[in-house]
Amino acid sequence: MQDHSLQGKTEINLDYILQRVKLPNTFDEIKCTLTKFDTKLRGEADTLEGRDTLQENLDRLEMWVNKNLMKFNEDNCKVTYPGIHNPRVLHMLGSTHPGSRSVERDLGVLMDNKLNMSEQCAAAAKKANRMLSCIKKGITSRDKEVIIPLYSVLVRPHLEYCVQCWSPLCKKDVERLERFQRRVTKMTEGLGSMHEERLRELSLFSLEKRRFTGDLVTAFQYLKAGTRLATKKMKSPFLQGVTWKRQSVQVPPGEIPTGHKRKFFHSEGNQPLE
Repeated sequence: MQDHSLQGKTEINLDYILQRVKLPNTFDEIKCTLTKFDTKLRGEADTLEGRDTLQENLDRLEMWVNKNLMKFNEDNCKVTYPGIHNPRVLHMLGSTHPGSRSVERDLGVLMDNKLNMSEQCAAAAKKANRMLSCIKKGITSRDKEVIIPLYSVLVRPHLEYCVQCWSPLCKKDVERLERFQRRVTKMTEGLGSMHEERLRELSLFSLEKRRFTGDLVTAFQYLKAGTRLATKKMKSPFLQGVTWKRQSVQVPPGEIPTGHKRKFFHSEGNQPLE
């Protein structure tokens, strides 16, 4: 999955033909990600050395492809420039410039150049809306024993698929996702008028709280392991300096990322642990 530390980097999607041929050992130093769908080549874009290294890697891949009597599909080779201050340097793949793309799908998650994940939130909301409309039109019963299980199985998975990688950054996106749970609780008969009351009666949590709880569970798994490597990786405002008495593990203070990365697991939240 794409890391949101990509700000200030350039990512180039290469044709999937590299999936079918094992790369030789000479390409071990090339930073590329092989997935089921495509091959991603990444490099630093805010330094001259990083840009030169990325171009050298592209040249080496082009030489390897020509040597094996293959070629890239130029229509599928695209460049993304994550980050607002990305210099957007043009790179050569052979004798052509790969086209740019503002939004890229990776394992079902949409990532745009702004890294605010609004595109993914809109896509998730669209899928959830279609499924919720089918439930509303196809199910006559409005009992909570019927509506809530259907919502939990058919609608909520669309709103929480890989949410650790695209936790909404903007308030409008948070409200857009939460709106579906409001609609579900309103569809259910015999509940109170306030949304918080309906959630309590149905034993549900808001989606934002569920995301926060998921981060706490992952944090506990890291801390329970008690390894130095795990504690060094924990960079989160709500975990800095926290001591877990039962495990006797203390999270060392460190630099907390801000900006686009503040809403993701390693830095999400500002509430203290109790």
